[in-house]
Amino acid sequence: MTGRDSIVREPARPVVVYDEGRDRLRRIASDLRGAEGMPVTRAGGLDELAGLMERHDFANADVLVWHATFWNLPRGETLRLFGLLRGARLVVVVALDELLDGAPAMKLGEAWLFADLGPARLADALRLTRLGYGVVPSGAEGGLDLFSLRRATLKEMDPRERGVLEALARGSTNRAIGRELGLTDAVAKGLVRRVLGRLNLRNRTEAAVFLARARQAAPEEGAHRLADAAHWG
Repeated sequence: MTGRDSIVREPARPVVVYDEGRDRLRRIASDLRGAEGMPVTRAGGLDELAGLMERHDFANADVLVWHATFWNLPRGETLRLFGLLRGARLVVVVALDELLDGAPAMKLGEAWLFADLGPARLADALRLTRLGYGVVPSGAEGGLDLFSLRRATLKEMDPRERGVLEALARGSTNRAIGRELGLTDAVAKGLVRRVLGRLNLRNRTEAAVFLARARQAAPEEGAHRLADAAHWG
């Protein structure tokens, strides 16, 4: 018997896809239903999930939850979600195009599953998580920790964005950044928000810590000087 055969022939384990009406998770539920020996049930809201979790046959279910769910639910509802899981296994679903935002949520689950794997691979990938493995699609080989993801995003940023990051790390105000780049206060504020958002940074302190680590890891990949960014475009 091959390794794949042993995975495919494992005893059936219920799967609950908590989709909140998300089309992406609905498609995942549909794809998983097509896999042999994988009973899949959808839960569109917390009340539906609560009803399922009260049933004995769902005690050891895999519960698939989209990564953004944890931040979008009100605090009380988030705590309720975790309370409902009990003995079930939480599987965090994430996509490559939202990987930086999803990385913190991946730590909350017992396993994670990439939505990018496609119908033919999703079921086997989910089964492999039960054995302690994770299947990473091409495009995520650089690392799944926040620092690696931020560094990868930094490489994609244009000179102006890099310059803003360096200014933030120095503690410059939005107004000072705007003056050096020849921007209005409102435009500078929006640019600052965009840079922090792209890197999943909450404030200037986090920007300074990240930039220092990035320079230490690879000095040649550090952010450009703000003076250079002022001449961008």
